[in-house]
Amino acid sequence: MRFYVYELVDPRNDRVFYVGKGCGKRDYTTLFSGTLRKMAAVRAIKDAGLEVICRRIAEGLYEREAYKLERDRIAHHGVANLTNYLPGSRTEKDRLIDLISHHLDRLCRPPDDSHIRRKLFYIRVKIQMLRALLDLKEEQHAGAR
Repeated sequence: MRFYVYELVDPRNDRVFYVGKGCGKRDYTTLFSGTLRKMAAVRAIKDAGLEVICRRIAEGLYEREAYKLERDRIAHHGVANLTNYLPGSRTEKDRLIDLISHHLDRLCRPPDDSHIRRKLFYIRVKIQMLRALLDLKEEQHAGAR
């Protein structure tokens, strides 16, 4: 529970121009790197003699919660109104689950004899992904203790 969600605010008009997820001092170090659009916004604020406002929306979150809140805040402001390029991110585990679900859906289609070898290959890949998922879960469980 070390993650947080933050917004960067333009003090000239009190508008949020970036939403991010971080831990440690990420919300302040992000002012020195990132997308060209975000850096242009930061430069314009500094050229006006002002400082970017870093506002933490929520703290003490698990990574999955932080990613979800980040996506929700980006959707709230509208990605087109922000300097974010993407509408948010997901954890590696969430991406892995989506990938497994996608491939399992494909495997559940009616069999086609000409694709049996490919389907067997996919089954082996899915088993490897499930093993990786279980390893992640065990690591998270061990880290929580």
